Amino acid sequence: MNYIYKNLKKIAIGALAVAFSTNLFISCEDIAFLNQAPYSSSSPENFYKTTLDFENAIVGCYDVVGTHAVGSVDVTYGTYKNGLVFMLTGGNDESVLSNNPGTNDYTAFGQAAYTAVNSAVGQHWTAYFAGVMRCNYVIDKAKDITFDGEGAQARLEEIVAEAHFLRGFFYLHLAQLFGGVPVYTAPESDAYAARQPIEDVYKVIIPDFEYAYSKLPHRATVMGAANKWTAAGYLAVVYNYLAACKRNNVGGALPNSDLNKFDWVDANAMTAAAQPLLEDVILNSGYILTPKYDCLFREATKAKQQEECLFTYEVATVTGGDSYPASTLLFAPGSSALGGSFGIYRGTMELYKSYNQSLDVRYKHNVTGNYQANVTETVEGGVYLVPAAAVLTSTTLFIGKYRIQKLDTRALSASNSGISMPLLRYADILLQYAETMYFLGDETTARAMLTQVRSRALAAGQAVEDLDIAYHKTNFLDELLDERRRELCAESKRRIDLIRFGRLTSAIEGVDVTAGGANDSAKALKENWAEYKIWFPIPQSQRDMNKNLTQNNGY
Repeated sequence: MNYIYKNLKKIAIGALAVAFSTNLFISCEDIAFLNQAPYSSSSPENFYKTTLDFENAIVGCYDVVGTHAVGSVDVTYGTYKNGLVFMLTGGNDESVLSNNPGTNDYTAFGQAAYTAVNSAVGQHWTAYFAGVMRCNYVIDKAKDITFDGEGAQARLEEIVAEAHFLRGFFYLHLAQLFGGVPVYTAPESDAYAARQPIEDVYKVIIPDFEYAYSKLPHRATVMGAANKWTAAGYLAVVYNYLAACKRNNVGGALPNSDLNKFDWVDANAMTAAAQPLLEDVILNSGYILTPKYDCLFREATKAKQQEECLFTYEVATVTGGDSYPASTLLFAPGSSALGGSFGIYRGTMELYKSYNQSLDVRYKHNVTGNYQANVTETVEGGVYLVPAAAVLTSTTLFIGKYRIQKLDTRALSASNSGISMPLLRYADILLQYAETMYFLGDETTARAMLTQVRSRALAAGQAVEDLDIAYHKTNFLDELLDERRRELCAESKRRIDLIRFGRLTSAIEGVDVTAGGANDSAKALKENWAEYKIWFPIPQSQRDMNKNLTQNNGY
């Protein structure tokens, strides 16, 4: 019987009856996602009876974003714990494999060598459909409950809105990676459901985000959870994604791909729908560009992250927490002995050279050499090793974005990171708004949004006009995509950006394998790449259990 039905029912009820507070979502002093005691003795018939039951249940939904396992099933390589970041970042003009990456299924994304038996692809499907089904249980069971007391009932309604948001979040990832997938909106679902056209998947995603936008509060009741603006931001991202896919005929030339076509999309209507959402976030959300860019990517700067991040992947620093991102697999400065990255994936020379080194502070933060063992800095109370400056002629080059504290100043081991990883930032909202205004015919406002993002990145004593001149391109979309890569590198955006603008193939072809650094490894990427790989394969393990699941073209 299909894993989605046979086992996820057990996961959604049984595993949700355990508080996940020691697995995820307590990060530090300012993140209080939950603090419940274990609830392991509850049986399904006794669950979903109290407010605590629903609190525990929604935590189980959030848990999936970056969990290492659903039930007893390992999904480490399929979530934001580590592998999903490689799926969404590696194998293009932003990030390629290092010259000595070792062998693992998550290295396949740097070489476009993923197949239907790739474990990371299968684990993503398993994990995020588990998330979908957990959300379905919360939404369904809440229909039968009315709590005494205005506060308890209001909190239940908020939890239901969070479940709608998270179901949309999980389905958005599944749709962007696989195209059409089975659609499950109830706990009791067809074990042998076929894939639905991508249009039908978005008929779940869009209403889920709309519901969350209309029901969630300005700030979440429990710090770290989704709020009204989280939903508004993701809904606008969906509208811009669909509009871009339609304008660029994404996948339209692939044979036998009717499930994954965007011919149903009205691109202008999608753009028009995104505009007021983005304006609402900009004018009313209270989120800002936190003044120091590098404070967005450090373990001990979570208060600064909360100023800008509409949504983050949070991890536990409480006793027993076991879903930490692997610090050695992050896009971070090198040196495993000091808690740095293995550098399995490295930035391309195209990424590195896209920065103006003298005007843009993001260059020094994002492009680094190895950690220096005896050189430290203190940022917002955390002590960090300082990486060596990047030397573009060296083979020791990293995307040094994520910084964990010096090992002897923290409780975690070298292999774990307590960092909160940004998934949607206010900077992205401004860039999404720039895109929207350009397609609405207002290029002046669109370019002003780029200037606003760059103002935070400006080196001391410099003029933002000079940075605008340095980065100017006549074609606004070229400049926008460059700016998104500079600002959002290693934040799981680049693959989807290139796909929706129809540029992934040309970006891969444009990686100069003679440019130095890790670019030499792009030879295999170029050899293996084919346009049909904009979609990941449907996992063979799922097709073995459900004969109604068709495969994406080419696999």
